[in-house]
Amino acid sequence: MIALCLTLLPTLMAEDKKTVTKKAPEGYYDLESPQAASVIKRFSSLVILDIRTPKEFAAGHLKGAKNLDFFSDNFGSLLDKLDKSKGYVVHCASGGRSGRSMKTFKDKGFKTVYHIADGYKGWIAAKLPVVAN
Repeated sequence: MIALCLTLLPTLMAEDKKTVTKKAPEGYYDLESPQAASVIKRFSSLVILDIRTPKEFAAGHLKGAKNLDFFSDNFGSLLDKLDKSKGYVVHCASGGRSGRSMKTFKDKGFKTVYHIADGYKGWIAAKLPVVAN
């Protein structure tokens, strides 16, 4: 999966930067935070899903992120309510929960999911912007 990501990103970055494509390429990709930030910027239609607990989310999160708690009893049914034709960027604190969630996304028929493998902690370490409630 990382090899696929490494071939995809240079292509995206080499394209005309003035053109913002609405729809991200379909598939499942593991990205580190800096690459994820670039993909989020490039594809304005991506939905950011923060699957940490509400307490973690309230302490700080990516701008525009929606919170769906991975540990909630109804996590699967919450995913069922999402539009599977949209692209998603998924993360947790450090990549563990979100990494485990990828199977669920695939089983439920999501077509485009970008996983921030280093999680929110990696996002912070890369000094990328966050907001707090």
